[in-house]
Amino acid sequence: MRLYAASLIAVAALGCSKPKPAATTPPPAAPVTDATTDPAPPPPSALPTDAELEAMFEQTIVFVEDMGNAVGDNLASCAAMATAISAAIDKHQPLLAKAKQLEGNQEVDAKADAYMDARKDRVEAATKKLQPGMEKCGGDPAVQAAMAKFDTM
Repeated sequence: MRLYAASLIAVAALGCSKPKPAATTPPPAAPVTDATTDPAPPPPSALPTDAELEAMFEQTIVFVEDMGNAVGDNLASCAAMATAISAAIDKHQPLLAKAKQLEGNQEVDAKADAYMDARKDRVEAATKKLQPGMEKCGGDPAVQAAMAKFDTM
């Protein structure tokens, strides 16, 4: 899942040039659990099938490509870049929500690693498009607001 996670992290990290403001309210307290028992893993039926995972991994690459295009195709205008980033995130919201649900699942991580490693040229080509635009417009308030949508998922 390293390349899979790295792809999503690269999108987020390149868009975050300023630290987030401090929270004004404290985070909720962690739930109290019995230290002698581990929480039950999700039932196998809760995990997507291999075909569903492959489709999700492909959608992830398409998301990274869409983000690369949103940034790379709009180097001349930070405002246009922000609009394109926001549209790409909105378009892929269901995928991003599902990815968050599966975060940390070792079985899914291993399958994602294998899938992304086999397609690393596509992933790397897309993430390379992000850097020049984020260097140029990463401090732009509209771009930061668009990237914040990704951060809050």
